[in-house]
Amino acid sequence: MMTTTVTVHAAGMAELMERYYDRPKFLEYCKACPNYGNRWSCPPYDFDPEGILRQYEVVNVIGVQVLYDEATRASMDTKEKVDAYTLASLDAVKQPMLPALLDAERSLPGSRAFISGNCKVCATCAREMGMPCLHPDQMRYSLESFGFDVGALTQDVLGITIVWDPGHLPAYYTLVAALAAGAPAEEQVRGIIEQGLSGISQP
Repeated sequence: MMTTTVTVHAAGMAELMERYYDRPKFLEYCKACPNYGNRWSCPPYDFDPEGILRQYEVVNVIGVQVLYDEATRASMDTKEKVDAYTLASLDAVKQPMLPALLDAERSLPGSRAFISGNCKVCATCAREMGMPCLHPDQMRYSLESFGFDVGALTQDVLGITIVWDPGHLPAYYTLVAALAAGAPAEEQVRGIIEQGLSGISQP
């Protein structure tokens, strides 16, 4: 069985960019990913991410921990089971998470949502076929794709350590999203995300 917890903390954009922003470094990591150049949510971009980020005063950083009970972890006794359950459980959370983020964005006019990972609105991104994005109203970018060190940011701002345990199901995974805005809105954003995740089905 899995459960989720939502943590939201606001921090100044200027401070976050000074401490955790290194676009050249993290662009190199993106280049090693098969999604590079194949998804509109992923680099390379035809715009300046830094210029967009500096339009906002605050980042409401959102951490959604996907926690697994001991019985579930013990039952994952092969790598194949771990991989399949990890994919299914994270997808079960990510699917309602995007609409919740868009709801949060609409609740704060002028804000911008950032998703966890890459956009999965379409099974195959139109970019692979040389076409414009089919759903620009839903497609959003991630903090890491813009150049943030999400691991360090999550540890320092949210107090959550991102854990990986290859071949085993860890105690939790962490999905990191954000809402850039003109002011902190921690409680409002947390409530919207929690409501959006309230009906998650067990994988």
